[in-house]
Amino acid sequence: MRIELNIIIHATDNPDKILNSLKRIVNYDVTDIKRTDLTGHHKNPITYYRIVLRGRERVMETLEKILRSMSRSDVAYLYEYLDEHYHGNRLYIRIDKSSICRGGHIQLGDVDPVQVVISGVKVDRLRKMIDRLMGRP
Repeated sequence: MRIELNIIIHATDNPDKILNSLKRIVNYDVTDIKRTDLTGHHKNPITYYRIVLRGRERVMETLEKILRSMSRSDVAYLYEYLDEHYHGNRLYIRIDKSSICRGGHIQLGDVDPVQVVISGVKVDRLRKMIDRLMGRP
């Protein structure tokens, strides 16, 4: 099992704030990060970060922490549309990058997101985890 977080940080973003805020949700080490410096369409600097965590316990713990950090409505939405986010034994979630920095609940989002890809988790296990987090029998 593995969880991969892909983050694009633009020149106008504060990379330390984003990465430190993300660290409160996803407990990663420096060795888990790969950084790539890129140039944007208008020659603006872009930094691409890929954080990869491996191991069943670490992945499931991180997934649960992500789900617990989301609002109940976002978790319910994910549950309802799980089949649209789950492909080829992988769960794809997009988290609003600015909500990570605001603290509190993180939000699903498609504008400037942190892409989360969880590999090796079975859809029935995801449903059970969400049911438990939502307090369903």
